[in-house]
Amino acid sequence: MKLTKIYKEWNFFLMLLVCLLFLFGCFLLPVRQASASSLPDLPASNTTVTIPAFELAAPPEEKTLQYLGISGKEIFKSTQIKTEVLIIEVFSMYCPHCQREAPSVNELYNEIETDSALRDKIKIIGIAAGNSSYEVDVFRKKYEIPFPLFPDKSFAVIKTLAVTETPTFVGLKVNENGDHDQFLFHVGGFEKVGKFLEKVVTSSNLKRERQ
Repeated sequence: MKLTKIYKEWNFFLMLLVCLLFLFGCFLLPVRQASASSLPDLPASNTTVTIPAFELAAPPEEKTLQYLGISGKEIFKSTQIKTEVLIIEVFSMYCPHCQREAPSVNELYNEIETDSALRDKIKIIGIAAGNSSYEVDVFRKKYEIPFPLFPDKSFAVIKTLAVTETPTFVGLKVNENGDHDQFLFHVGGFEKVGKFLEKVVTSSNLKRERQ
């Protein structure tokens, strides 16, 4: 009797585990999670990757609008953000690697904002793959994210950026002709904030002049 009871309990917990894994996996599709360790960037190409401008819904927070340099718009284009370089973190609320990486990305934001030579030239935003506004809010509050986060429930922006894993960091230069030149595509986390920031500055050919 005891063995039968144990067997039934084991089957119940096994089925419960399978169901939980299935539900968790549904939240992650179609974007996969990157490895916890830093992964190499995509190979450099002699051909410039051009990314068209994409639309975002303006957040209600005045502080966020000031940071992006936009006003009086419900919908705006990425090329309207007042910056020379735009760093995009593609993340998901359900991605454990994104959760672990949050303090480092916050530190990256603070490094830029406290550098008078960079704060008006580099902006950071987050795009939440498949997440709703509610899920984005939960992530923002839990990890005290200081930069703007945008939901991408339909994966429209994610497809434009050709991202398939979270977290992924995409570096874009804002062009006057209304599109972007991609200079960085980094899959996974970054080990050292200073090293990653220097990589952004070097790869984008940004002039680091003190104001």
